[in-house]
Amino acid sequence: MRLTTTPLTSKFLGELDRQTDNLMKVFNSKGGAAGRKMAAIMAQMDNNEDINVRRDCVLSCLSIYLNEDLDTRAATTNR
Repeated sequence: MRLTTTPLTSKFLGELDRQTDNLMKVFNSKGGAAGRKMAAIMAQMDNNEDINVRRDCVLSCLSIYLNEDLDTRAATTNR
C-alpha cells in the first residue's frame, strides 16, 4: 500500500489503543518523580471512560517517560 493512501491518523490511534495496556504496564513500573507524575495522570484516566481522554493520558505519560516537555508537545499538536 502506498503511503499516500494510508490513513495515518486512524492507523496511529488504532495502534495506540492496541498498545495502551502494554504501555500502562511500562508506566506503572516507573519509579521516582516521573512515576508519581504518571500515576497522577493515570488516575484521571481511571475516572473517565472517554477514549479521547484515555489517549491523551497515555500520550502525556509517554512524554513523561521519554523525558519530553509536555508544554512543547501541547504547542506542536495545537498548530
